Amino acid sequence: MTYSRYLFLFLLSVVTLCSFGQKNLFLEGQLGYNNVPAGNAFLNDIWGYTAPDSGEYALVGLTDAFSVVHIDSTNPKELFRIPGPVCVWRDIKVWQNHAYVVHEAFFDSASTSSGLLICDLNYLPDSMPYSSWYGPNNEYWASHNIFIDEKGYAYLFGKADTSGHSTLILDLADPKNPVIKGNYTDYYVHDGFVRGDTLWASEVYEGVLRALDVSDKQNITSYGSVETPNKFCHNVWLSDDNKYAFTTDERRGAFVGAYDVTDPSDMEFLDKYQPDYGDSVVPHNTFYID
Repeated sequence: MTYSRYLFLFLLSVVTLCSFGQKNLFLEGQLGYNNVPAGNAFLNDIWGYTAPDSGEYALVGLTDAFSVVHIDSTNPKELFRIPGPVCVWRDIKVWQNHAYVVHEAFFDSASTSSGLLICDLNYLPDSMPYSSWYGPNNEYWASHNIFIDEKGYAYLFGKADTSGHSTLILDLADPKNPVIKGNYTDYYVHDGFVRGDTLWASEVYEGVLRALDVSDKQNITSYGSVETPNKFCHNVWLSDDNKYAFTTDERRGAFVGAYDVTDPSDMEFLDKYQPDYGDSVVPHNTFYID
Protein backbone atom coordinates (compact mmCIF):
# COMPACT_ATOMS: atom_id res chain seq x y z
CA MET A 1 0.00 0.00 0.00
CA THR A 2 1.17 3.50 -0.81
CA TYR A 3 -0.46 6.83 -0.09
CA SER A 4 -2.50 8.29 -2.88
CA ARG A 5 -0.95 11.66 -3.67
CA TYR A 6 -4.13 12.98 -5.27
CA LEU A 7 -6.19 11.72 -2.34
CA PHE A 8 -3.90 13.47 0.11
CA LEU A 9 -3.96 16.73 -1.82
CA PHE A 10 -7.70 16.45 -2.35
CA LEU A 11 -8.42 16.02 1.34
CA LEU A 12 -5.91 18.62 2.44
CA SER A 13 -7.31 21.10 -0.05
CA VAL A 14 -10.86 20.59 1.15
CA VAL A 15 -9.95 20.92 4.82
CA THR A 16 -7.60 23.84 4.35
CA LEU A 17 -9.58 25.89 1.87
CA CYS A 18 -12.99 25.31 3.36
CA SER A 19 -12.03 25.58 7.00
CA PHE A 20 -9.11 27.94 7.26
CA GLY A 21 -8.97 29.93 4.02
CA GLN A 22 -5.34 29.21 3.16
CA LYS A 23 -4.25 30.30 -0.32
CA ASN A 24 -1.41 27.92 -1.18
CA LEU A 25 -3.66 24.96 -2.09
CA PHE A 26 -6.49 24.71 -4.59
CA LEU A 27 -9.51 22.42 -4.71
CA GLU A 28 -9.28 20.20 -7.81
CA GLY A 29 -12.40 18.09 -7.37
CA GLN A 30 -14.87 16.73 -4.88
CA LEU A 31 -17.44 14.00 -4.38
CA GLY A 32 -20.63 14.47 -2.39
CA TYR A 33 -22.42 11.61 -0.62
CA ASN A 34 -26.13 11.20 -0.13
CA ASN A 35 -28.57 8.53 1.08
CA VAL A 36 -26.94 8.31 4.48
CA PRO A 37 -29.01 8.16 7.67
CA ALA A 38 -30.23 11.56 8.82
CA GLY A 39 -28.84 12.76 12.12
CA ASN A 40 -25.60 10.75 11.95
CA ALA A 41 -22.09 11.61 10.78
CA PHE A 42 -21.86 11.24 7.00
CA LEU A 43 -18.20 10.21 6.72
CA ASN A 44 -15.88 9.01 9.47
CA ASP A 45 -12.46 7.99 8.11
CA ILE A 46 -10.48 7.52 4.93
CA TRP A 47 -7.42 5.74 3.54
CA GLY A 48 -5.60 5.74 0.20
CA TYR A 49 -4.71 2.90 -2.17
CA THR A 50 -2.53 2.91 -5.29
CA ALA A 51 -3.10 -0.12 -7.53
CA PRO A 52 -0.34 -1.94 -9.46
CA ASP A 53 -1.49 -0.13 -12.62
CA SER A 54 -1.00 3.20 -10.77
CA GLY A 55 -4.74 3.79 -10.44
CA GLU A 56 -5.50 5.73 -7.25
CA TYR A 57 -8.44 5.16 -4.97
CA ALA A 58 -10.00 6.65 -1.86
CA LEU A 59 -11.24 4.06 0.63
CA VAL A 60 -13.95 5.85 2.56
CA GLY A 61 -15.81 4.96 5.73
CA LEU A 62 -19.43 6.12 5.73
CA THR A 63 -21.93 6.05 8.56
CA ASP A 64 -23.67 3.07 7.00
CA ALA A 65 -21.23 1.67 4.42
CA PHE A 66 -17.73 1.28 3.00
CA SER A 67 -17.12 3.23 -0.20
CA VAL A 68 -14.44 2.92 -2.91
CA VAL A 69 -13.78 6.02 -5.01
CA HIS A 70 -11.60 6.24 -8.12
CA ILE A 71 -9.51 9.39 -7.79
CA ASP A 72 -9.55 11.66 -10.78
CA SER A 73 -8.24 15.10 -9.89
CA THR A 74 -11.30 16.81 -11.37
CA ASN A 75 -14.00 14.15 -11.25
CA PRO A 76 -13.68 11.52 -8.48
CA LYS A 77 -16.19 8.68 -8.98
CA GLU A 78 -17.61 6.19 -6.49
CA LEU A 79 -17.21 2.66 -7.87
CA PHE A 80 -18.51 0.46 -5.07
CA ARG A 81 -20.44 0.83 -1.83
CA ILE A 82 -20.83 -2.06 0.63
CA PRO A 83 -23.61 -1.47 3.20
CA GLY A 84 -22.83 -2.13 6.85
CA PRO A 85 -24.01 -1.43 10.40
CA VAL A 86 -25.06 2.13 11.13
CA CYS A 87 -22.09 3.44 13.11
CA VAL A 88 -20.10 6.67 13.48
CA TRP A 89 -16.81 4.73 13.78
CA ARG A 90 -15.44 2.92 10.72
CA ASP A 91 -11.71 2.56 9.89
CA ILE A 92 -9.78 1.15 6.91
CA LYS A 93 -6.24 -0.06 6.18
CA VAL A 94 -4.66 -2.03 3.29
CA TRP A 95 -2.39 -5.08 3.03
CA GLN A 96 -1.42 -7.09 -0.08
CA ASN A 97 -4.04 -5.39 -2.26
CA HIS A 98 -6.78 -6.11 0.27
CA ALA A 99 -8.70 -3.53 2.28
CA TYR A 100 -9.62 -4.34 5.88
CA VAL A 101 -12.57 -2.43 7.32
CA VAL A 102 -13.67 -2.35 10.96
CA HIS A 103 -16.61 -0.72 12.71
CA GLU A 104 -17.54 -0.27 16.34
CA ALA A 105 -20.90 0.37 18.03
CA PHE A 106 -24.28 0.12 16.32
CA PHE A 107 -26.66 3.06 16.42
CA ASP A 108 -29.91 1.38 15.40
CA SER A 109 -31.60 -1.80 16.56
CA ALA A 110 -31.67 -3.28 13.05
CA SER A 111 -27.87 -3.30 12.63
CA THR A 112 -25.85 -6.50 12.88
CA SER A 113 -22.09 -6.90 12.77
CA SER A 114 -20.32 -7.27 9.43
CA GLY A 115 -17.25 -8.54 11.30
CA LEU A 116 -13.89 -7.64 9.80
CA LEU A 117 -14.75 -6.75 6.21
CA ILE A 118 -12.08 -7.96 3.74
CA CYS A 119 -12.22 -6.48 0.23
CA ASP A 120 -10.10 -7.77 -2.65
CA LEU A 121 -8.76 -4.75 -4.54
CA ASN A 122 -6.91 -6.75 -7.20
CA TYR A 123 -9.73 -6.40 -9.72
CA LEU A 124 -10.35 -2.68 -9.49
CA PRO A 125 -11.85 -0.78 -11.17
CA ASP A 126 -14.04 -3.54 -12.63
CA SER A 127 -15.05 -5.50 -9.55
CA MET A 128 -14.30 -5.94 -5.85
CA PRO A 129 -15.04 -9.31 -4.23
CA TYR A 130 -15.43 -9.16 -0.44
CA SER A 131 -16.09 -11.31 2.58
CA SER A 132 -16.47 -11.00 6.35
CA TRP A 133 -14.25 -12.55 9.03
CA TYR A 134 -15.76 -13.33 12.44
CA GLY A 135 -12.92 -15.32 13.98
CA PRO A 136 -12.55 -19.11 14.37
CA ASN A 137 -15.40 -19.26 16.89
CA ASN A 138 -17.48 -16.39 15.53
CA GLU A 139 -16.47 -14.30 18.55
CA TYR A 140 -15.29 -11.21 16.67
CA TRP A 141 -17.91 -8.53 16.06
CA ALA A 142 -16.45 -5.03 16.26
CA SER A 143 -13.45 -2.81 17.02
CA HIS A 144 -12.70 0.89 16.92
CA ASN A 145 -9.53 1.17 14.81
CA ILE A 146 -7.13 -0.96 12.78
CA PHE A 147 -3.43 -0.66 11.97
CA ILE A 148 -1.39 -3.03 9.76
CA ASP A 149 2.40 -3.12 10.15
CA GLU A 150 5.09 -3.82 7.55
CA LYS A 151 5.18 -7.51 8.51
CA GLY A 152 1.52 -8.11 7.73
CA TYR A 153 0.13 -8.13 11.25
CA ALA A 154 -3.17 -6.35 11.80
CA TYR A 155 -3.81 -4.73 15.16
CA LEU A 156 -7.51 -4.27 15.96
CA PHE A 157 -7.91 -1.66 18.68
CA GLY A 158 -10.77 -1.20 21.07
CA LYS A 159 -13.10 -3.95 22.14
CA ALA A 160 -12.25 -6.54 19.52
CA ASP A 161 -14.55 -9.41 20.45
CA THR A 162 -17.27 -10.40 22.90
CA SER A 163 -14.74 -11.32 25.60
CA GLY A 164 -13.49 -7.71 25.80
CA HIS A 165 -9.97 -7.99 24.34
CA SER A 166 -8.44 -4.54 24.10
CA THR A 167 -6.15 -5.20 21.13
CA LEU A 168 -6.45 -8.26 18.89
CA ILE A 169 -3.45 -9.18 16.70
CA LEU A 170 -4.02 -11.00 13.40
CA ASP A 171 -1.54 -12.57 10.98
CA LEU A 172 -2.52 -11.69 7.39
CA ALA A 173 -0.13 -14.11 5.64
CA ASP A 174 -3.25 -15.43 3.91
CA PRO A 175 -4.99 -12.10 3.22
CA LYS A 176 -8.49 -13.58 3.14
CA ASN A 177 -8.06 -15.82 6.19
CA PRO A 178 -6.57 -13.95 9.19
CA VAL A 179 -5.15 -15.97 12.08
CA ILE A 180 -5.24 -14.71 15.67
CA LYS A 181 -1.72 -14.44 17.11
CA GLY A 182 -2.27 -12.62 20.39
CA ASN A 183 -3.98 -9.84 22.28
CA TYR A 184 -3.19 -7.06 24.73
CA THR A 185 -5.65 -6.58 27.57
CA ASP A 186 -3.84 -4.57 30.26
CA TYR A 187 -5.40 -1.29 29.13
CA TYR A 188 -7.88 -0.10 26.56
CA VAL A 189 -6.02 1.03 23.42
CA HIS A 190 -7.95 3.54 21.33
CA ASP A 191 -5.53 3.64 18.39
CA GLY A 192 -1.93 2.74 17.69
CA PHE A 193 1.06 2.62 15.39
CA VAL A 194 3.35 -0.39 14.92
CA ARG A 195 6.82 -0.57 13.42
CA GLY A 196 9.31 -3.36 13.93
CA ASP A 197 8.45 -5.03 17.22
CA THR A 198 7.10 -1.95 18.99
CA LEU A 199 3.47 -0.95 19.34
CA TRP A 200 2.95 2.71 20.18
CA ALA A 201 -0.38 2.59 21.97
CA SER A 202 -2.77 5.50 22.52
CA GLU A 203 -4.27 4.61 25.89
CA VAL A 204 -6.89 7.32 25.83
CA TYR A 205 -8.49 6.73 29.24
CA GLU A 206 -5.09 6.44 30.93
CA GLY A 207 -4.01 9.69 29.25
CA VAL A 208 -0.70 8.23 28.09
CA LEU A 209 1.29 7.10 25.08
CA ARG A 210 2.67 3.65 25.90
CA ALA A 211 5.43 1.70 24.09
CA LEU A 212 4.83 -2.04 23.99
CA ASP A 213 7.18 -4.87 23.00
CA VAL A 214 5.15 -7.11 20.68
CA SER A 215 8.00 -9.38 19.55
CA ASP A 216 6.28 -12.20 21.45
CA LYS A 217 2.62 -11.70 20.67
CA GLN A 218 1.61 -14.18 23.34
CA ASN A 219 3.54 -12.24 25.98
CA ILE A 220 3.34 -8.48 25.33
CA THR A 221 5.31 -6.30 27.73
CA SER A 222 5.58 -2.55 28.33
CA TYR A 223 8.72 -0.47 27.88
CA GLY A 224 7.08 2.49 29.60
CA SER A 225 4.71 5.39 29.01
CA VAL A 226 4.61 9.18 28.81
CA GLU A 227 1.69 11.46 29.69
CA THR A 228 0.22 13.49 26.83
CA PRO A 229 -0.48 17.24 27.21
CA ASN A 230 -4.23 16.97 27.82
CA LYS A 231 -4.19 13.43 29.24
CA PHE A 232 -6.50 11.97 26.58
CA CYS A 233 -4.22 10.29 24.05
CA HIS A 234 -6.39 9.60 21.02
CA ASN A 235 -3.88 8.88 18.25
CA VAL A 236 -0.13 8.49 17.61
CA TRP A 237 2.13 8.41 14.55
CA LEU A 238 5.87 7.75 14.31
CA SER A 239 8.43 9.68 12.23
CA ASP A 240 10.12 7.84 9.37
CA ASP A 241 13.43 7.67 11.26
CA ASN A 242 11.80 6.19 14.40
CA LYS A 243 13.08 9.05 16.54
CA TYR A 244 9.90 11.01 17.16
CA ALA A 245 6.26 10.32 17.94
CA PHE A 246 3.34 12.74 17.57
CA THR A 247 0.05 12.49 19.44
CA THR A 248 -3.35 14.12 19.58
CA ASP A 249 -5.61 14.56 22.60
CA GLU A 250 -9.24 14.53 21.52
CA ARG A 251 -10.43 17.48 23.59
CA ARG A 252 -11.50 20.98 22.62
CA GLY A 253 -8.54 23.33 22.49
CA ALA A 254 -6.08 20.50 23.13
CA PHE A 255 -2.54 20.15 21.82
CA VAL A 256 -0.61 18.06 19.35
CA GLY A 257 2.35 16.61 21.27
CA ALA A 258 5.87 15.72 20.11
CA TYR A 259 8.19 13.24 21.87
CA ASP A 260 11.68 11.84 21.55
CA VAL A 261 11.12 8.07 21.52
CA THR A 262 14.65 7.00 20.63
CA ASP A 263 14.62 5.03 23.89
CA PRO A 264 11.11 3.58 24.33
CA SER A 265 11.82 2.96 28.02
CA ASP A 266 12.60 6.64 28.58
CA MET A 267 10.40 8.70 26.24
CA GLU A 268 10.90 12.46 26.48
CA PHE A 269 8.23 15.09 25.92
CA LEU A 270 9.63 17.73 23.55
CA ASP A 271 7.00 20.27 22.61
CA LYS A 272 3.30 20.86 21.96
CA TYR A 273 1.38 22.77 19.33
CA GLN A 274 -2.03 24.41 19.51
CA PRO A 275 -3.76 26.11 16.54
CA ASP A 276 -4.96 29.68 16.83
CA TYR A 277 -8.63 28.69 16.70
CA GLY A 278 -8.99 27.96 20.41
CA ASP A 279 -11.74 25.68 21.63
CA SER A 280 -13.24 25.38 18.15
CA VAL A 281 -10.52 22.85 17.26
CA VAL A 282 -10.45 19.24 18.49
CA PRO A 283 -7.17 17.51 17.51
CA HIS A 284 -8.24 14.08 16.25
CA ASN A 285 -5.56 12.31 14.19
CA THR A 286 -1.97 13.09 13.27
CA PHE A 287 0.03 11.56 10.40
CA TYR A 288 3.69 11.94 9.49
CA ILE A 289 4.59 11.86 5.77
CA ASP A 290 8.22 12.52 4.70
